[in-house]
Amino acid sequence: MRHRLIASLTLFALSVAVSGAPARAADVTFGETTSFQSDSTCAYVRTPDQIVFQFLCTGFETQVENGKIAGAAARRIGERAKPSAAATPPIGTRVFSAVVPVTGGSPVYVPIHLSGLAITGVGANAAVLLRVNGEDKIFSFPPKTDESFVRTFVYKAEAASELRMTLFILAEQDSKEADNSAFISLNAVDAGKADPNQGKPGPVSAK
Repeated sequence: MRHRLIASLTLFALSVAVSGAPARAADVTFGETTSFQSDSTCAYVRTPDQIVFQFLCTGFETQVENGKIAGAAARRIGERAKPSAAATPPIGTRVFSAVVPVTGGSPVYVPIHLSGLAITGVGANAAVLLRVNGEDKIFSFPPKTDESFVRTFVYKAEAASELRMTLFILAEQDSKEADNSAFISLNAVDAGKADPNQGKPGPVSAK
């Protein structure tokens, strides 16, 4: 796990160096560790220059299932345990929260990039909600989605001493539809100066 975190963050830092992101983002530095995490689902790591951090998540996923999505999702997430093919409740949710210390930056400018996988049937949908210091951003995935995604929210403030972050994922189904399965996972959260994947989907799974 540690080697995976270091390798992933090294690649991220290299992309930052060539990104041409706003110079003012470099004024913000992040803590060596989080001051709070709700659990260990997502592991925090920071670059040596302190201007980029990343959460790598393992098993941060939810689904609503009637037996039609499990195979497709299992092929995409690879090494992790396969999603269950058994029927599930009509709404599935997961939540993760953390507080990242912030120093400097006036104003504060922090692009935050979410990488994951969403698969939805005709009668289902999914969503990711990101909350940062009281600001909310919802990314929705409508019926018939099949996407390894990267979504970005830029947090801006005059000043901040911390980033209070909550991630909420949701899958839900319409019981009247036959094809009503959905699966959504969040695999990485990258924050700092640049898009870690240059607009391309991030890794589908993380150990």
